Amino acid sequence: MTHLIRLAELMSRELFQNDAYMRACDAVVVESNPNEKWFSVDQTVFYPLGGGQPGDTGVAFYKNDAEFAIVDTRRARDTGEILHFVDEVAELPEAGTELHMEINWERRYLHMRVHSCLHLLSATVPGKITGAQVYAGRGRVDFDVRYPQEKHYIAESLNALIQKEARRISRVFTRAEIEASPSLMKNLSVPLPEGVDEIKLVHFENLDIQPCGGTHVANTMEIGEVKVDKIESKGKRNRRVSISLVDTAVEPNY
Repeated sequence: MTHLIRLAELMSRELFQNDAYMRACDAVVVESNPNEKWFSVDQTVFYPLGGGQPGDTGVAFYKNDAEFAIVDTRRARDTGEILHFVDEVAELPEAGTELHMEINWERRYLHMRVHSCLHLLSATVPGKITGAQVYAGRGRVDFDVRYPQEKHYIAESLNALIQKEARRISRVFTRAEIEASPSLMKNLSVPLPEGVDEIKLVHFENLDIQPCGGTHVANTMEIGEVKVDKIESKGKRNRRVSISLVDTAVEPNY
């Protein structure tokens, strides 16, 4: 029988699940892989690549203050464990080593703002999502639509939603509840994860709600003004809408 993981289990060791603004944590190395240049820890603030959002980068410190860079974060395909990758010349910490780990906060916060904006974009453009990608300061969503709205209309509508100062509310649904409500599944390219019994839904009150394991801002006002850069045709019924943040230096205000 497949072991179904409950969200509380994940949140106890994936600290970003509970607090996307947490920038650092202390951790103990569980496993190291010198061939693939990664290590895992008992708990982490580092978000792993997934759902169109890049994995976090940052730095780890030993007790003697020596440090090394973490250049990428990914989830193991077979176990689901979060793997922290180092560059080719760095020495890996051994199992049992105590570390202090800090994410590149400026990069993460840009990801949070863009990821949140893409949620609102999906509430602006009618049509299912066929793909999405978050970058630091910009992003894109592919929609299953033949004729999307004009750029200026999407930009005006999107910025109007941002100005509503909607709070983010994280809600938890069971797998059965989500499967019974197909309208919640906007993204055709990202199925529900296997072996997980409870799914986190990101809800910007009265604006958008959908399953998502990424990191997001606490209030839509933190996104700031955005612009629609272009709308491209990527197939007979696929249109790509690309957006970017006007100000990439806005600090969190919550």
